[in-house]
Formats: sequence, C-alpha cells, structure tokens
Amino acid sequence: MKQGLTFIVLFFCLTANAQNYQIKGVVQDGSGTKLIGAVAVALNPADSVMVSYAVTDDKGVFQLTGLSKNDVDLQITYIGFGTLQRRVTLGGQSKVVDLGTITMQEEGRMLETVTISAEYVPIKVTKDTLEFNADAFKTQPNAVVEDLLKKLPGVEVDNDGGIKVKGEDVKAVTVDGKEFFGKDPKMATRNLPADAIKKVQIFDKKSRNAEFTGIDDGQEEKTINLELKARPSSTGSAKKYRYLSSAGSIISTTPASMSTILSL
Repeated sequence: MKQGLTFIVLFFCLTANAQNYQIKGVVQDGSGTKLIGAVAVALNPADSVMVSYAVTDDKGVFQLTGLSKNDVDLQITYIGFGTLQRRVTLGGQSKVVDLGTITMQEEGRMLETVTISAEYVPIKVTKDTLEFNADAFKTQPNAVVEDLLKKLPGVEVDNDGGIKVKGEDVKAVTVDGKEFFGKDPKMATRNLPADAIKKVQIFDKKSRNAEFTGIDDGQEEKTINLELKARPSSTGSAKKYRYLSSAGSIISTTPASMSTILSL
C-alpha cells in the first residue's frame, strides 16, 4: 500500500516538474519603447496547437508558464508590427528560458521573423477586435462552439451558457456577422459544431442607432462573431456552410447531424 502511494506521489511530482518550464522576455520596438499588449503564444511545432499564452504588461514583459520539456514555436504579435516567430528549446537544469529583450520592427521591416500564414496565428489583436484562430484550440470530437469558447483565454462560460469576456457579459453572438436565429447566444454556441468555426472574433458593437446615424452614443455591447470555414464542394470550389433549407425551414445543427446541412 505504501509503495503504491509512493509511486502515485512520485508520478505527480514528475508530471508537475515536466510541465514547469517557463519562457519570459521583454518586447520593444526599434526605438526601445516597450510594447504594451503584445501577444506571446507558445505553439506545439507538430500541429500548431497553442500550449500557453501571455500578454505583455506595462513594462513590455511577458511570461509563458506551464510548458513541458519540449521544443515550442514562440510567436509574438503586435498591431502594425507583423508576427515574429522563433523556435525555443526547453530542457536542461534551468526551468526558465529568459529571451531578454526582443525587438520588433514595423510590419514589412521584420528582420527576425519567419513568414507566417495568418492561418497559424492563434491570437490576433487589432484596434478593436480580439481574434482567435479556432484550429489552434483543440476540442473533442462532436464538440460544439460552447466547448471551444471555454478554451479561449479570457473567456468564461457558466453552466447556463452565459458568456463573459474578462468579466464582461457577452450580449450577442453572430455568425458571419449576422444574427443566428434570434438574439439568444446559446442558439449558436450550443448548436453549431466547433469544427465548423474558422475564427472567433470578440469586439464591442455599437448600438443600432449609432451605426445608423454615425454618432457614437456610448452604448456598446460585447459581441462574439463566429466566422465559418469554407466547405469544399464537389466541384472543388469553397462554399460556406448554411443552416436553412431551400424551403426556409431550419435544419438541425447538432454535431451528429452536420452531414444534413446543405451548402450554398
């Protein structure tokens, strides 16, 4: 019995130790100004799945934690500065890899960067939108959008399906910019399959009155937009999924019945 307990304790200690590596660094621009809000992610080189995520603080510092003893692809992105990528090897006696100061040049002048397809950038920050590449977040087979959202940094989903982003309630979920069968977010998050989603975009949407008049009335609601993947047709052209039959009736969108969904 004691031997069994000793083995269990040893196993968990070794597991915890194996996942205790960290990467840290300071991000600045070419003039030495520290970049606040740059996104740093560690990806598994084998499948580009994100394994850790951090945002630089007011001193430009980031720290990626919970990493295993393996190589990772480090990506750093910042608005107007493109994406920097480098391979980082974790191992040895030191559990912390300090990359020191990382200098990013303006987009088009990146000297250290590897050319990266937008498909492999898991998190992208623009002026008013936080965008996640859905394929960078692994979900179980038959998972729905709600399961995907639970894996996104800063996003919380409660037992009733309510969604918060950094503590703020999400009021609407749209699909390709349009309402999905009414304004109840759960209609989309609990019915659409996770593997049909290309990108998850989070932003503050202005009120309809502000959009109509062009005058900001200060009324905004946290909104999630789900961008669907293109679905290859038999002719080889890419078409979007759709969720209405030609007669206008709603087709079930549960994962098990995705094969019944028609393409445009």
